[in-house]
Amino acid sequence: MRLYKRKDGRVGRLYIQMAGHGLPDEDAVAAGDGSPPSVFCCSDYNEDNHYPTSYPLSELKLKLQRIGLKHITVHLDCCHAGGIFLAGRARNAEYKVTKMAKQPVMSAITAVTADEEALETQGHGLFTKLLVDALQGNVETGDRSYMTGTELFTYVQRGVLEEADRRGHQQVPQY
Repeated sequence: MRLYKRKDGRVGRLYIQMAGHGLPDEDAVAAGDGSPPSVFCCSDYNEDNHYPTSYPLSELKLKLQRIGLKHITVHLDCCHAGGIFLAGRARNAEYKVTKMAKQPVMSAITAVTADEEALETQGHGLFTKLLVDALQGNVETGDRSYMTGTELFTYVQRGVLEEADRRGHQQVPQY
């Protein structure tokens, strides 16, 4: 609740990484492109009690947009994680660098699209393995002491696409 009360525009950062299982929410209303929204399965997920044991990614997105922090980054490694992007990409928004620098920013990198299943490797998500590799310094950043979100995504996406192709699987990370 303290995060929701911060509406003063001060700089703040929130990082969320969720790895687990995800499903399309067949009971929910489909997006304009026909894709059903996605849910993250809680640790007590029960197929017979689907709604109270899962969390809609559209709800996560809505809650994060209302938090009064300047920078929010979400990494989702679960099947159908790209569902967090549904119903938000088509809006007509004017892009201006100065406006974007002053406004709150929420970015997400997901392991898959809304329609795909995520691969695992050695008992862990392939996406998370590559994400950790990148965060441990395996991304070339020149003489900078930081990496951009685009550099992080490019590294992870390249590795996921190559491994998925090698396994005859389609898995396309989203940013």
